[in-house]
Amino acid sequence: SATPFATVPDPLGSGLAQSFVALGLQPTTGYWFAMRTRDEASNWSAISNVASATTTALDTTAPGTITDLNATP
Repeated sequence: SATPFATVPDPLGSGLAQSFVALGLQPTTGYWFAMRTRDEASNWSAISNVASATTTALDTTAPGTITDLNATP
């Protein structure tokens, strides 16, 4: 019942580290991530270990006032 990402990166070569940034997540929401892989013969793997995390609250704090900005010609 998981929702897959619409686009994922092409795999890197064997033994290389790869990362993926999940964008568009909702604040203060729990998410679970797992992977399945498919080989060149279209055989699917079992689901990997599951990593979970909860996003933080939406930051609505305005940035502080800039008091030391200078410009020189």
